[in-house]
Amino acid sequence: MRRIVLDVGLCASVLVSHIHHFHRSRPNISHIRHIQIFFTEFHRAFRGILVFSRGVNKLSVAKYLYRAFGMANNNQSKYNAELDFPKLEKHNNFMAEVLTAEMYARLRDVRTSSGYTLDAAIQCGVDNPGHPHIKTVGCVAGDEESYEVWREFFDPIIDARHGGFGPDDRHVTDLEHSKVQDATFDDSYVLSSRVRTGRSVRGLALPPYCTRKERRTVEKVAVKALATLSGEFAGKYYSLET
Repeated sequence: MRRIVLDVGLCASVLVSHIHHFHRSRPNISHIRHIQIFFTEFHRAFRGILVFSRGVNKLSVAKYLYRAFGMANNNQSKYNAELDFPKLEKHNNFMAEVLTAEMYARLRDVRTSSGYTLDAAIQCGVDNPGHPHIKTVGCVAGDEESYEVWREFFDPIIDARHGGFGPDDRHVTDLEHSKVQDATFDDSYVLSSRVRTGRSVRGLALPPYCTRKERRTVEKVAVKALATLSGEFAGKYYSLET
């Protein structure tokens, strides 16, 4: 028992040193993920017993750990991950194909720095099993970190959904319209067409998880950017509220 307590104290001290480093400098996302997984395994092994050295502010550490490693809700800590794993046998979406019980057990208790959880990411796919002939994605990212913190989950889904787009692939932007070939449509079938694009704003959560204030901030950023357009692209912005 004495050896176990010493080992727990050593692990906690290592973790606290990383936390202190995070406060001094900008944290690296992959670094955070490794520490998150480390703490998750540590928590399972020792049931959350932490022994801190003198001079460590236990309250600030506790708040950090709750934010970074907390459960989806406080009751979830009472259950093993296998009891929380969703029933996906009848689902037809990419999430159900990729997510295994073993992966869920590793990642369930890991949060992004904004507090987003894997359970929140997969819930839409759990609630909507899809259609036998229409395969849906089955998950949503809550913030930019989601793609890094749970990359073993998101990477294969993105790759499968796009028919081949690995983690090292990069989107190529080419707006040269003269390169478009055979751009005419048969008027018997096509009445109109449109191109729709979307853009996220770094530092703000994505729509499934963002706050009302973040939504208003996105609107302000977009309006400010659109106001710089001139000529045929200039226009007036009409808010839905007004």
